[in-house]
Amino acid sequence: MSLYPTDIRHQEFSGTLFGFSKKEVREFLEQLATEL
Repeated sequence: MSLYPTDIRHQEFSGTLFGFSKKEVREFLEQLATEL
């Protein structure tokens, strides 16, 4: 499966009690999408 910048920008992550910071994940995904 090919991965495109729009796929990365629209990726969602499930929230958990001890999950990742959604803000940090979104910032990372935006940076990654810009780099592709």
